[in-house]
Amino acid sequence: MCSQHMHADEQEQNTHQSGTDQEHTELKACLSSLETCYKERDEWKEKYLYARADFDNVQRRMAKDMDRLLWDAQAKVLREVIDIVADFERALEAHKTEQDGFVLIYKRLLKMLDQAGVKEIPVGKDFNPELHEAVAHVAAPDHESGSIVQVLQKGYLLKNEILRPARVSVAQ
Repeated sequence: MCSQHMHADEQEQNTHQSGTDQEHTELKACLSSLETCYKERDEWKEKYLYARADFDNVQRRMAKDMDRLLWDAQAKVLREVIDIVADFERALEAHKTEQDGFVLIYKRLLKMLDQAGVKEIPVGKDFNPELHEAVAHVAAPDHESGSIVQVLQKGYLLKNEILRPARVSVAQ
């Protein structure tokens, strides 16, 4: 009986030990699974951050493109209006009498251009290739070489970008 009792104690101990081994194995499997979940979460998070950054970049690029398209559309219309203003200036100069109607239309066109953000390019004495277009080189002893002698056609800016350069004659 004593040996049976000892044998039963060993079996119970073995069963308890194998149960502990099984629990330990299950715990390792759970931890491994949890670790895999954390890695997948980190990978998805990184993919999300990259996708979000790409999305933000696309939004900025689209906004910039839209601004440029809007500017181009405005510029196309306003260039034609500027040409009309130039025609009015020539007509006013040629017909100094009977100007009232012309003057009224001219002032309204200038007001519309101003409201649209169009500004006349100021012309100083020095030629600036970024703002001026030299259409003629003339002998002008009273001007320094490379300086502006005469403005042949006014230039304009639209929101600080060249809409049309000032066309000038430059001293040789």
